[in-house]
Amino acid sequence: MQNKSTLKNLIAKAGSYLPEDDLDKIRQAHTLVARKYPVDLEHVTFAAYTVAELQLDQRCIEAALLHRIPQHEDANIAEIEAKFGSDVFKLVERLSKLEKVFWIEEFSEGKSEADKNAYAESLRKMLVAMTEDF
Repeated sequence: MQNKSTLKNLIAKAGSYLPEDDLDKIRQAHTLVARKYPVDLEHVTFAAYTVAELQLDQRCIEAALLHRIPQHEDANIAEIEAKFGSDVFKLVERLSKLEKVFWIEEFSEGKSEADKNAYAESLRKMLVAMTEDF
């Protein structure tokens, strides 16, 4: 099974459908988290990989990588908007307000493939709807 918590695998997954310029922006978001909030890196990379599995755009992947930053007392969330734009900033704000999202691995124990696919589609619709809010 592929490790979903590495930048290399995230870039490989996203690179299967996104152009190189978008991948550079994803790398920048990953670098910011790795440099300032390394404790979150495995979690947010896994979340971003899950978003890439749903083939959402690079802004959604960046937001998945950055979504834990507002939870840190020393966070400068204005830096997110300055470096990644208002679209990503708004996504991060919304994502940080979600209490808990059960990702496929947490949800899937004992579930059928149809249930897993329905849940993945539900997550995709939720994230797309969030992006359409602004």
